[in-house]
Amino acid sequence: MRSLLPYLLLSASALAAQAPRQFTDADYARAEKFLAAGTASLVSGVAGRATWLADGRFYYRVSTPQGNAFQLVDAARKTKALAFDHARLGAALAAASGSPVDGNRLPFATFDLSADSKVL
Repeated sequence: MRSLLPYLLLSASALAAQAPRQFTDADYARAEKFLAAGTASLVSGVAGRATWLADGRFYYRVSTPQGNAFQLVDAARKTKALAFDHARLGAALAAASGSPVDGNRLPFATFDLSADSKVL
C-alpha cells in the first residue's frame, strides 16, 4: 500500500497540472448532430402529448419511419387506431393548396375532431 502512495500523488499532481481542453467550432458542430433535431429521423415510435376529447378518448402524434401519424385511443374500449386517413387528407390539402402535401408529414401538430369523428 505504501508503495502505491507516491505513484498516486504524482499522478494526481500531473492531472491537476493539465490545462482544460479547449473545444473548437468543429467539436461543437459534431456534438450538435447528436441533439434531437439531428437524430429525430433515426427514431420512430416517439409519442407526443396526448390531447383529450370531450367523450373521454384522446389522440396523440407519433413518429413513424415515414414521418408522423395521429393515433386515436379509446381507453374504455381498449382500442387504438389511426385518427383519420392520412394519405387522403394529404391529397385533399394538396388539391386545395396547389402544393404537394405528404400524408405522413402533415403540416399541423394538433386538430379538432367532431363528436362523430368524421370531421377534422
